[in-house]
Amino acid sequence: MLFPHLFQHQEIMHAVSTRSGGVSSGHYKSLNLSFHVGDTQDTIVKNYQVLSHALGFDLSSLVTCAQVHQDAIALVDKSYFKKDCFLPHHAIPSTDALVTDVPGITLMTTHADCVPIFFYDSGTRTIAIAHAGWKGTSAHIARKTVEVLVNEYHCQPHHILTAIGPSIGPCCYEISSEMADEAINKFPGAQKCIRETTPGALYFNLRQANKEELKGAGIKDTHIYCSRLCTACNVNLFFSYRKEKKVTGRFGALIGIPG
Repeated sequence: MLFPHLFQHQEIMHAVSTRSGGVSSGHYKSLNLSFHVGDTQDTIVKNYQVLSHALGFDLSSLVTCAQVHQDAIALVDKSYFKKDCFLPHHAIPSTDALVTDVPGITLMTTHADCVPIFFYDSGTRTIAIAHAGWKGTSAHIARKTVEVLVNEYHCQPHHILTAIGPSIGPCCYEISSEMADEAINKFPGAQKCIRETTPGALYFNLRQANKEELKGAGIKDTHIYCSRLCTACNVNLFFSYRKEKKVTGRFGALIGIPG
């Protein structure tokens, strides 16, 4: 899957993988990209090889992170080049967003309902990717990633292009009343992200919440592409932690600067 306003920039590569085309079996069928869900390592490495061949990036320079549903953001410099940082013992620990301006490096986060957020500033040739679940969204990881782009890479918010990828939609993401109260306390405009279908049944729009965070950080509305694909509604295409009752694989969200 590609995003129109990023696709026009041929100097970068970006993609969202689906669950198809790999060699994993059972609950992880077939292009599982997580080493932490019970799938075998040899199989997962083969899936990465399939992915890198299909997208044309250097697998040894793919950088991933051990996601913990928080707001830590790693700056990826040349020291990560050709270090096999997609492997679990080389991945950046305790991190949920990655930023770089190094040609040849590809960044990736993995997902199974949580929101993938892509960032690109053509002026500084800087890219970023973020993983925003409920906790990461509550910790304002989208806004904080923009702040890192501005403060560390001298990007201008109004120049940054962003894309919000497939994730669990407001049709399927049911939350508790306590979570609804937390959202209202933490997000301006959170009330419009919450809907009540029947008395006591509350659903939250994670994608819209992150879009509001991006807009609050200075990103133009026209620079935010938001996918409408719900991972829980489309388990034929994507892994879904909720729909598949926690036993499933992970798909990837990737962005890179070809070397």
